[in-house]
Amino acid sequence: TQLPNSYALDLSPAVLSKSKLLSLKSLQATALKDILWQTFVISTGIKQFDDTVTQKSYYKTALGFKVTLARPAWSEATLTKFNELSVIQESITNSNITIRKEVTKDSTIKNLDRKRRDALAQYGQQSDEYAAAQQQYISQFSIAFAKLSAEKNAELKAAIRKKAEGFAIERVGWYAELAGGFSAAFPTNSFTYSTADRSGAWLTGGYDGGFNKISLLGIARYLYQPETLFADSTGKLPTNKISTFDAGTRLLYVSGDSKLNISFESIYRSVLNKSIVNPSWRVLFSAAYSVGVNQQLTFSFGRDFDGTLGKSGNLIAGLNFIV
Repeated sequence: TQLPNSYALDLSPAVLSKSKLLSLKSLQATALKDILWQTFVISTGIKQFDDTVTQKSYYKTALGFKVTLARPAWSEATLTKFNELSVIQESITNSNITIRKEVTKDSTIKNLDRKRRDALAQYGQQSDEYAAAQQQYISQFSIAFAKLSAEKNAELKAAIRKKAEGFAIERVGWYAELAGGFSAAFPTNSFTYSTADRSGAWLTGGYDGGFNKISLLGIARYLYQPETLFADSTGKLPTNKISTFDAGTRLLYVSGDSKLNISFESIYRSVLNKSIVNPSWRVLFSAAYSVGVNQQLTFSFGRDFDGTLGKSGNLIAGLNFIV
């Protein structure tokens, strides 16, 4: 019944320019210039807020970005599967070349080709007669080609479809990604007057071990005037002109069939420019095993930010499973 009061948009320059670097083959690239272009995304948004003091509405706008700085190469298993796909694709391409030649020799197609050539010679390329003859030739050629291709390439297309469904990109090696953004408020709804609202930057990275191996993950985050001070659970500090720094690491193992998941993680959070709140940290060990659809046996043990130790498990069929 009414228009929304908030809008957001993600823009990928590589996608907008229809870059050839976004083909599946090109995603093997590890050179910095290629990675930057493939992964760079700009985000923007605007939202309307209500001022509880003045009872008036005003807008906030934000701008952000995300980009990959380092990316590992494909694993040998991924390369092998990709090469298998490429071989079948090449077979289909070669088959289509042969089929195209066969269709060209068909008597009906040859007659239509002769008609369009005659129309071109008699009336010219811009004439309605040539356009009609050309359209008829293209239409009949496409129908004949599609029919013959479906008959002769049926097995190849079924094979490439099956392999494509099971294709997943596995990367092994070091990686790093950077994201950041800021927002501004317009209290008077005028572009001539704005106030800095909040900003932040995130650096994530680590070593990706691939399937059935151990991975090391890490994150560091800086926030200025965040909406919530995670390090200040008591709410002692106002968020105005406050900077926070949070960091975390995680060791992760996921089995090849994705049924077993073992993780050890640690998190550190702090307020940089105020000594009222002390830094705090948390560690957690967790394990999960899938025993069926949407059913997992889980176990976790760790130390929370306030220093308390705790453990937990989940409830499956009325049994609490803790080891």
